[in-house]
Amino acid sequence: MTSSNPLLTSQLVRNHLLQSNDLLTIVDDRVYTSHFFEFDDGTIEMPMVIIELVGGSANYASENQKVNLHVYAYSRLSAGQALEVYQAVYLQLHASDLKNTSIGMSGTAVEVERPIQGYMDSQRAYFYRARYDLFTVG
Repeated sequence: MTSSNPLLTSQLVRNHLLQSNDLLTIVDDRVYTSHFFEFDDGTIEMPMVIIELVGGSANYASENQKVNLHVYAYSRLSAGQALEVYQAVYLQLHASDLKNTSIGMSGTAVEVERPIQGYMDSQRAYFYRARYDLFTVG
């Protein structure tokens, strides 16, 4: 069953975001499905987007799920650039149809908590973080 695979769920969102020319203009292909790195590593390029699964529920019999996601927009340059990244994410993701035939899953994502902003000393970066509910089937 596809719906029980968190990796595919994250990939569905990532692939959808990578279809946004406005977002790609800012972050290139730096859209990741987890916090996978040490921020102290000076080789990490920003700005970037990180999609983080934070919970949810699934109905395995009907292969659908509701997943809670945090979406982070990071920038080392400024809070303004982090907001610009987040706005591009929002315009591409909020209330849009997510489909990917190679993943075999489709769905929709809805922003349910407006973004908070801040500066993380450990990352030495500005961020915006919002919560989305992702509803999928397949």
